[in-house]
Order: sequence, then C-alpha cells, then structure tokens
Amino acid sequence: MKKILILGGTNFIGRLLTEKLLEIENIDITLFNRGKTNTDLFPQIKKIIGDRETNDIKQINNQDWDIVFDFSCYYPNSLGKMLKEISVKKYIFISTVSVYDTDKQTSINENDKILDCSESEKINTLMYTYGNRKAECERIILSHEFEKTILRPALVYGKYDYTDRFYYWIYHILSQKNIIFPNYAEKSLLNFTFVEDFIKIAIFAAFNEMNDEIYNSVTHQETNLLNIVNIISQKLSKNVGIKTVDNDFLNTNNIKVWSDIALTLPYNLFYDYSKIANEVDFKFNSLNDSIDKTIEYYQSINYPKGKFGISLEKENELISKI
Repeated sequence: MKKILILGGTNFIGRLLTEKLLEIENIDITLFNRGKTNTDLFPQIKKIIGDRETNDIKQINNQDWDIVFDFSCYYPNSLGKMLKEISVKKYIFISTVSVYDTDKQTSINENDKILDCSESEKINTLMYTYGNRKAECERIILSHEFEKTILRPALVYGKYDYTDRFYYWIYHILSQKNIIFPNYAEKSLLNFTFVEDFIKIAIFAAFNEMNDEIYNSVTHQETNLLNIVNIISQKLSKNVGIKTVDNDFLNTNNIKVWSDIALTLPYNLFYDYSKIANEVDFKFNSLNDSIDKTIEYYQSINYPKGKFGISLEKENELISKI
C-alpha cells in the first residue's frame, strides 16, 4: 500500500485531487494543512493540522512517504528546511508558469529561462515575487535525490475554483445585457489549464516514470478571449452585447488589465504543452467540453455572485460612458 501525503488538499486543485485519489485502491492518504478551509471534508482521511511555515511541519517527518503532492509551497526557505528531514520516494511539486523570465510571448516551453530569486525575495510575501519564489522552490527540489516531477500549470479553472477569474466571464455574461471588452483581447492569444485534466496529469506523474522532469501543464491550444466569451454565451443561451473599448478608455477610467477585467492581456502569452500531451496516456478535454463542465459546476451551486474584477454596477457605469 502506497502512503501518500498531500500538502494542502481541501480548497481547489488539491480538493479535487483528493477526491480522485480516494477512487484508487491500495493507497493510504494523509492531508497536512492548517485546518482552516473546508474542515468538514474527507472525514475518512487522516489529517495532520499545522502551518508548514513553522515547526509544525516536523509532524510529517516521523513517517516514510511514497508520494508527496505539494500544493501549498510558496516560500523556498521553509521548503529547504522541510526537505532536509522528510523521507519521501517521489515528490510532485505544483509550480506555475509564472516562473518564466522571458520576453517571449508565444509558445513558451520548459527550456526557457526562469526567474532568479534574491535573498529578500525569498521571504517577501507580496504577489509580485510569487514567480521568483516558486522558481527558487523548483531549484531546491531539483537539488534533492528523491524522484521528482515539477508541474507548471497556467491559470487553472473548473470545479471548486474559488478565484473566480474564469468565472468572471460566466457571471458577467449571465448577469448582463452588455459587457465591456478590451479591443486587444479580440486577438491576443492565451491558453489555460482545466482542473480535471491537471489532476489527471498529477496522478499520472505520481504513478509513472516521469522523474526529474518539468512540464508545462497547460491543457488546450491557444485561443483568444473573444472565442471563450462566444463559447460561454452560446452555452448560456445569452445573446450578450459586447461593448469594445480601447486602451485610452480603460486608462481614463482607471481600469487595469487582468485584475479588473479578467484574463485580458494586450499581447500574446501562451505555453507549449506538447511535452506533457505526448507523455500522458489520455487526451485532454477540448476547450468546448472544459467550458461546458465548468458551467455545469457553477450551475450546480446556483451561480454565486462573482468576486473577481469589476462589479456589475461598475461595468454598467462604464458602459454608460461609451
């Protein structure tokens, strides 16, 4: 029986992974997390409560682990301390495409340069050093002798996604007669990671020979946001009006790319995922099917109020200015 440790496991990606692992026979799962999110989940699973940034992490050192899935690592110093003492055969590290340090805006692959991380960045808690810290965590993991696989997803969406970044478009299309749409997003190419396929990747990596390898874990071809909006509108049976605006309009009204209007960038930014697609023994969901399943999930929870980006009221205010 394989002993599996999940660092995290109750929020979004880790939660779905835990559900899928429970369907596999002859494994023994333990969750280590702070016990603050969805504490009622998985009563049948052993849990160790603690903060990995403290000495609580020593609680996992008295056992030998066959596989560790690490969803909650953000700081290289604490990771380095933990890895000096943990006994593990295989480590699956969830990294991010944010590690890349490149001006290349098309087909970024695993061989492209990743970010450096200074001593001050290693302990910085702000979002702008997130990619630097994750890059340093990768270097630390690669320096150890145990088997390891590093997965770099792009923006992940689907069931249990609490960030609402992809849901921004579902919620606004469902709720509005008209939506604001930056004109550059009609052509800028992006690609993302559907959570169900990412979980399959993580499980496949854990139980197959994918050692000392790094994979861009993106799950569909690049596309533009307008195509995604059109797919969502069709599936919601909403003939929403698209009010296209330019950069001058957005700047005048202090509307920021990506953070105020989700998933919008004024340039291409997509990732080559041929390496992982050729490695696994299954096919990824199509973009159309991924969006369909994502909408089904939000429908099942009655389309909650979206939290990300501008509000519906702000959007209507902007539309009135066009």
